[in-house]
Amino acid sequence: MSEKQTSCAALLNAFDKVFVINLPNRKDRRLGIDQQLKSVGLGLGHPDVCLFPAVRPRRKLGFPSIGTRGCFLSHIGVLEQAISMNLKRFLVLEDDADFSDNFSLRFREVSRYLKQIDWDMVYGHMPAGVPKPDFKQRMRIALVAPDAAIECLHFYGVSGRCAVKALPYLKNILQRPAGDPRGGAMHVDGAYSWFRKSHPELVTVAVDPPLAVQRPSRSDIHDLQWFDRQKLLRPMTNLARRLKRSVA
Repeated sequence: MSEKQTSCAALLNAFDKVFVINLPNRKDRRLGIDQQLKSVGLGLGHPDVCLFPAVRPRRKLGFPSIGTRGCFLSHIGVLEQAISMNLKRFLVLEDDADFSDNFSLRFREVSRYLKQIDWDMVYGHMPAGVPKPDFKQRMRIALVAPDAAIECLHFYGVSGRCAVKALPYLKNILQRPAGDPRGGAMHVDGAYSWFRKSHPELVTVAVDPPLAVQRPSRSDIHDLQWFDRQKLLRPMTNLARRLKRSVA
């Protein structure tokens, strides 16, 4: 079995489906994530990969930006689709995710670990502030405390039973104003951290070094920098980001 076949088997052994969140107008990111998936034997055309069209609302309605609210709605939409498909476990990728070096080798170990425990969420990176693994260790796979906040959702897995609990929780946050003591409009990664803290029975796993990093690209969530607002400069900006990625 080739390395790609082995990687594909490990991913599909851990997750029933892989969801990719992508704005329909971001062809650049769609091509990028397709290349990443193909590097592990999948691709957007694979029957177990679901391309989810990200939401772009017209108003931010209390969120920091329109993109922040759209991202929140998109992750809710994935939960709804996964629940409707009655999935037991699934992986969610944002379209700027890049698999880290030695992903194939390391995820096989992660997949074996996940088979041994009854997990609810798995993050491809550790919470900020957690000590890095000793240099003698190839990788650290660890349980994460319910009150440990975890930023970014470019690579995370969810169990079906967790999705059923998370969906109404996130929808309630969606309806509350920012700053509400029960949790109001915020970035979706923060909402998931609130959710995990409110449900200490959930079993969360994280991995370090990261299984995936975020590819440098024009943001759809935050307000654009001046060089991203200038269409004539975008080819140069994109080239600079590709060069940054190649030397990272």
